[in-house]
Amino acid sequence: MWVLLLRRYRIFLYFYTMNPRITSTQVTAATATGKHLLEMTSAGKVAALLLLTALLILLCLTGCRKEEDDWPPEIEIFTPKEHEVYTTGDSIFVSGRVKDETQIVSVVVVLTDHQFIIKDHQVNVSVAGNPFEFGFWYQLTNRHLPDGDYNIQVRAFDGVNTKYKYRKIRLVRGPRDLQSVVVVTRNGDHSFSLSSIDTSSLDLVQQRQWMHAYAGSGIVEQENHIMVLGQPIGACYAVDLNNFLTRFQVTSTGAPSEHYYENLLVTYNRFYTGLLDGYVKGYNHAGSQQFVAELSHGRKPAMMAIHASQFMVMVEKEVVGNGVWLTSTFLESGLPWSSYKLPDGFEPVSIITLNNDEVMVAGNFHGAGRLVVWNIYQNSITTPWQHISEVYDAIRFGSARFLLATQDEVLVYQLHQSQPVPFLPHQGGRLLKMDPGSPILYIGNSQSITAYHTDNHQQLWHLNLPETLADFHLHYQ
Repeated sequence: MWVLLLRRYRIFLYFYTMNPRITSTQVTAATATGKHLLEMTSAGKVAALLLLTALLILLCLTGCRKEEDDWPPEIEIFTPKEHEVYTTGDSIFVSGRVKDETQIVSVVVVLTDHQFIIKDHQVNVSVAGNPFEFGFWYQLTNRHLPDGDYNIQVRAFDGVNTKYKYRKIRLVRGPRDLQSVVVVTRNGDHSFSLSSIDTSSLDLVQQRQWMHAYAGSGIVEQENHIMVLGQPIGACYAVDLNNFLTRFQVTSTGAPSEHYYENLLVTYNRFYTGLLDGYVKGYNHAGSQQFVAELSHGRKPAMMAIHASQFMVMVEKEVVGNGVWLTSTFLESGLPWSSYKLPDGFEPVSIITLNNDEVMVAGNFHGAGRLVVWNIYQNSITTPWQHISEVYDAIRFGSARFLLATQDEVLVYQLHQSQPVPFLPHQGGRLLKMDPGSPILYIGNSQSITAYHTDNHQQLWHLNLPETLADFHLHYQ
């Protein structure tokens, strides 16, 4: 439309400026009906040209404005087929077709677990038109994955909308050997130690010690190192699990502070540090920063989890005050998505993904255990269960069951049931860890770690610790 207007305007300008028979007093008559003749000076002639030019520019701008794009791309996955079985280390031929009514900006393929958490590397597919078909071999590089159901995730982006599509597969692997249990203990408020337990001999060997307060830790299995986080600025270390030497230390910028780091989250492809000043920073496993998110003013990140490979779900607390919020932030951009204020007095202890829309948060409300389910998209909360005693930890136990640690016992909770039932009636705990390769549950208390067989509930071993337990991790060969 506007191209046609431009052509007519150019023709008009040509005749208007080049035809000597059109004088300043004849312009109106030549461009109107011919029945009315108005006098126009040279200045008026210029003003008319300027007005016509401005009108044409306005028409072009309104005509060129991008229409709203309300439709995400369409994705069709050809291969792999649903429920195909692979072994860790295999290559999977991934093929499909993507189209969109406007454009295709990017297509990404990645492996996720049944909670939609990324578990292997992502591949950026070369966009070759719209629509276009693709096919390539996806190498399973993460050899530490346990048996179970996983998803090939295809993600397409059109510049405005993102579309996800999943193809469920199953991975199997041989049993892994548990090499050691890596233990973090506190010696007072201003020092902590890193030790290892040989599970065959139950020997506890102290490997490292730091003279500042502890903030968090997590093992990066594919790199065979553990990330250790102290509270002061600069106290973020990658420690080799073979010789317990420091591989690298994350440099930090900002004013020196004895309370800089709040907590740590380790995932397959990144680790995230929560900062007291209201930021979350993400790094790859070589220590290069790749992500930053800013919290609302006056809040700090008290807990972090990855949800559906798209969001970081956080528990945010007021630095000064008692306010507690559940928030979700996009992993790609760091921009906030949704936020829900929890009742004052609620203290979360664990975040578990239930499905693509919901997370379950275990915690305590004025000292009484409580589970809440947060729908991220509807930004609504339900409370499926409450308990009279305090809950210290919660972990997934199968597809729809969860283990809850209390002071006197470990409970098992089936989703959508009214009440949990005792799992280990006489064994309380503060930290729970499951061995994904065998039916063994590890329970940490203030100064001990105990291993139980989950089938017959028999105790396998018990070890007392010389210092207060802060956390522990299972290290596999």
